[in-house]
Amino acid sequence: MATPPPTANPFDPVLEIEHGTIDGKACAHAYYVAISEKSYKAGDSGPGATRDKVPLATVTEDALRMFPIHIRRDAHDYRTPKYDQLKTITIPLDDDEWPIPDSPEAFEKLLSTLPAGFSKQFQYGLGLKWEYRYLVNAIERVPGIDELALPRGDQVTISARVYSLEIRRSDKSSP
Repeated sequence: MATPPPTANPFDPVLEIEHGTIDGKACAHAYYVAISEKSYKAGDSGPGATRDKVPLATVTEDALRMFPIHIRRDAHDYRTPKYDQLKTITIPLDDDEWPIPDSPEAFEKLLSTLPAGFSKQFQYGLGLKWEYRYLVNAIERVPGIDELALPRGDQVTISARVYSLEIRRSDKSSP
């Protein structure tokens, strides 16, 4: 279980990493863990405080799958999916392997390598930055799409429930 550093506000969310397997391959699941609303309202941040644990991402050696959520505690949609239809953003790895993070710090380091158009701090929710909302809005007009895949390249394809938008990742101005 993750614990906040001694200097952190005890009500701030923490990142928790759990190891597992998907289809027989090693993976790490990253979770957003925060004091529950009940404990927050009671001012209880101690060891007995209840906590909410919401999946943020899964990392395998060949892909990062993000599950964007709302993280503003005072909002009615706190801890729910950030987008109406789009539930997953996947960045497949084409050349090498992703390092499967073994700690919250390793996961945050992996996030720092994402292209410029992504939220890179788990505390603010993962996914595309607000400036790219037009892209999500356009994708969500396609019925049945719930995943955006961003492999390298320059083509757009739609297959089953996945909208695949190939990008040049060296371009720091695009997602």
